[in-house]
This record gives sequence, C-alpha cells and structure tokens, in this order.
Amino acid sequence: MANGNSSSLVSEFDPIFYSQAKKGNLFIYHVASQALLLSATTGGHPTVFNPMGSGKDFIPLALRISFISGTTVIGAVILAETLDAGSAPATASPILTGTYVAPKNAYRGGGAAKTSKMLWYPTTNTFTAAPTAIHATGLNLGAAAPTGTGTYECKFDGGLIFAPGTAMSVCYTVTTSTALFQISILGLERDV
Repeated sequence: MANGNSSSLVSEFDPIFYSQAKKGNLFIYHVASQALLLSATTGGHPTVFNPMGSGKDFIPLALRISFISGTTVIGAVILAETLDAGSAPATASPILTGTYVAPKNAYRGGGAAKTSKMLWYPTTNTFTAAPTAIHATGLNLGAAAPTGTGTYECKFDGGLIFAPGTAMSVCYTVTTSTALFQISILGLERDV
C-alpha cells in the first residue's frame, strides 16, 4: 500500500480460462488454412471428435476465424453435431474417415500440460450423414474479402457440452467458396 491507499489487482483476462489453462485442461484446436463448407458428408469440416471412452466432456469456449484469401459467399458460420459417433472413424460409423492433427495444450511449456483426449480432424474427414446444424455463432461473412479490424469470434461461455461419442464441426450455411481462413477453437476437457 502506498500513501495509505489500498491497491487491487485488476484482471483483463478471464480467470476461468487462466485457471483451466494452468491445470492443463484447456486446448487449442487450430487449422492454418481451410475453407468454410456447407455441412455435407465430404469436404473436410474442422471437427473436434470426443471419442467414446475418452472419460472427458468437450466444452467449446471460443471460436476464432481469421480471413486469409479468396472470395467469400454471403453466409454464416455455424456449429454442427454428429451423435453416436463411437470411439474412432470406421466403415459404417457416423464418422467414416479423419486425418488426425494433435491439439495443442494452452499451457505452453508448462509442467501441468496434458495430452488432449479429443480427436482433431481440421481439414480431412468424411461422414455417413452430414453433421446436423445445432448452433448459430453470429459470425456472418459477406461476398468479398472481410474488411475492418473486428474480430471474428464467438464465445460459448460453457453453455455447450459434447459428451464422449459425439463430434462438433464448424460449418457454413451456404455453398463452399474460394475463401480460406485460419480457424481456432479454444476448448476445455473436463472429467465426465
């Protein structure tokens, strides 16, 4: 205390994010270059698959999108789900194929960093049936390169949980365009 005045720490970060990152439970699912696609059985939707037997719930906290290049088609970014997806992609399963990329723990270089139990298929995957739209993100894109300095971000605040045996895909409401984006999902993995 200086001059008899009490001081307090003012936080500009979310203490829940910090606490979970410090415990090694917060993960980053990132793809450096991907088109936003209409939900379909093929094409490659960025998909976080929580396999049966993971012992974890997957809780998306934020979706962030950065424009890279190309021409967009007017539409909206949505989340879609695949239920009863089993424990791994397989013939006759809801998720037929997926090319795995390891998620990154948000505690970079920290001793508490854990390995993700989720399967992250950011660019290549196929489904028996197209993922079903379940959540509007409020991220809407126009018919040209996105302009301005705004952030393309949707926060979920823990209000959506994917149990083991389910998957969440990032999709678009209209046909595929030539636009490419960096896509990041910040997600929490908590014991069931």
